[in-house]
Amino acid sequence: APLVVQFTDTSTVGSASTESWFWDFGDSQFSNVQNPTHTYTTGGSFTVTLSIITSAGGSTEVKHGFIQVSGGEGEGEGEGEGEGEGEGEGEGEGEGEGEGEGEGEGEGEGEGEGEGEGEPADPAQALLNSFNQADTNNDGRLTFSEARTVVPDLTQGQFSAMDTNGDSFLTRA
Repeated sequence: APLVVQFTDTSTVGSASTESWFWDFGDSQFSNVQNPTHTYTTGGSFTVTLSIITSAGGSTEVKHGFIQVSGGEGEGEGEGEGEGEGEGEGEGEGEGEGEGEGEGEGEGEGEGEGEGEGEPADPAQALLNSFNQADTNNDGRLTFSEARTVVPDLTQGQFSAMDTNGDSFLTRA
């Protein structure tokens, strides 16, 4: 860690137009940009979720354990040299014992399909599925308070990331 990743939306929505994107990078960071760059600052396995709202509805894609970041602190002894190339690049040499840091670069994109039943995978999908129920005054838009009536765990940060025009309301596409 850190690891910088360029994400690319490869969604196909037919004749519908995409109204908004909501990326959940799995590390409590979010984006509403179509093709964001994100920096992972800690090591671990991260699940990435992309939810889009289109003129015809919405869709969510979840990639479990999609990003693997190595790094962090540890103790040990060793020596070595090396170079490598592939999905990531890196060079290094050293000798001694103690704590260490690492750097890496990576890039990825993916597509997939799936079917299933159950609760929506993320707050954006939950709101999309329950928009009319949450819109208690039937004005065609949701406030943060209305949104929390159907997604009680929704955070202000998640709501703000979905509010693409910054007017403090979510509108149905």
